[in-house]
Amino acid sequence: MRHDNATNFQRFMAFFIDFMLLSIVSGLILSFIPVYQKNYTIVLNYFQQIMEGTFVEDLATLKNILFSALKMLGIKISFELPIFFLYLVVLPYFWKPQTLGRAAIRLRVISQNGEKAGIGKLALRELIGGYLLLNVLGGSFVFIFLTWYFSMTTGRSLADMIGGTRLIEERRASLDDLSEDEGSISKDYVEATFKDVTESEETSSDANSESEYDVF
Repeated sequence: MRHDNATNFQRFMAFFIDFMLLSIVSGLILSFIPVYQKNYTIVLNYFQQIMEGTFVEDLATLKNILFSALKMLGIKISFELPIFFLYLVVLPYFWKPQTLGRAAIRLRVISQNGEKAGIGKLALRELIGGYLLLNVLGGSFVFIFLTWYFSMTTGRSLADMIGGTRLIEERRASLDDLSEDEGSISKDYVEATFKDVTESEETSSDANSESEYDVF
């Protein structure tokens, strides 16, 4: 069956739904971790002071803020990665609709050759092409341009190129597919009918020959 690649709008809607769900879950978990909240407050106050023009630039303060940011990032990744892995890699491998966002938009990830995507391809697509690049390059011109370029020229996103996958529209059989199926059914029916007629003619000829022998 022919598969249609997902449009950019469909990709965005499925991504938005899944991203919001994952953000809510990870945000709730991180809100109960005091160390993360403490370092988050330090980094947030730093940016507020910069915006207000009241930040005092000294080496000790900068080191403290950098250490807090790295610590906050390490805690965030250590809790988010297992959640993302279970939701975007393990769940799609065992559940056909794959994720809630893709199920709502009727999309599905398959391998580039049209077969079921394995754990390795899903991990490359979601963790390297999705989570890592989104956190490192998210919002940058390079990330947006590459995503747009690959989607427009190949019908596959940057994450699909990295994982060797395709995001397709999960649809019912089209009219072309139905006509192809009907054509194959008609062909099989004609061949079967021709075979039955041939066999019946052979049987009748044998019966006639036997009756001729009975007369003599």
